[in-house]
Amino acid sequence: SAFLLNRSSDLTADTPAGWYSARLNIMNSSGQVVKTATVFAYVWDFALSSSTEFQTSLYLDNNTSYQGTYKAFYDYLLENRMCAMDIPGTLNSSNPYLTDERVNSVRVTVSGGGTTRTYMDKAVELYPQYLSIYNELSTSDIWDSVKDKLYFYTVDEPMSKEQQDAIGSDGATIDDAKNTASVLNRYWPDARIVIPFHENHPYPYYTYHQNISDIAS
Repeated sequence: SAFLLNRSSDLTADTPAGWYSARLNIMNSSGQVVKTATVFAYVWDFALSSSTEFQTSLYLDNNTSYQGTYKAFYDYLLENRMCAMDIPGTLNSSNPYLTDERVNSVRVTVSGGGTTRTYMDKAVELYPQYLSIYNELSTSDIWDSVKDKLYFYTVDEPMSKEQQDAIGSDGATIDDAKNTASVLNRYWPDARIVIPFHENHPYPYYTYHQNISDIAS
């Protein structure tokens, strides 16, 4: 098939507003035109901002079994206005992703995060390494424009100690969230922290065979 615009060979961001038409030829396996139709498109007089308004932060695993690169996957998401947690390259003021208007969220990590197939910096013993990153960025010319993009992922889905005991889990608790925040602020003043909410279940955990009002407190 062929799609040929009458007034322009392509529609771009600079295409003037107005009606555009094209001829659509549908051909059979022999290359013969079996049907022709005229289609129309209207270009409206507005432009989308080059910046990304909706903040997202998706975990991207550097899984090379897909025969690609982490950067290629990151760029694909970015082209569709979605941000992966970890930008390609070293987190410093010379990294062009930091000042890219489309990038509005960047996780601070010393383990590499998704780029090294590491989900998060779990150990607080790693937190002192944040200081050098903070010192380099906070004294750079780009600091004021990028500081609100930066955040930390310190604890994954914390639960209360009661929930932990109920399901026999040794995962993170609410106290872990408080303690990690306290340690983090020694090395990164006013750090922004993102902690995902754990799914909520009625008590007893995963057991709900009667009205909640009938369950003894």
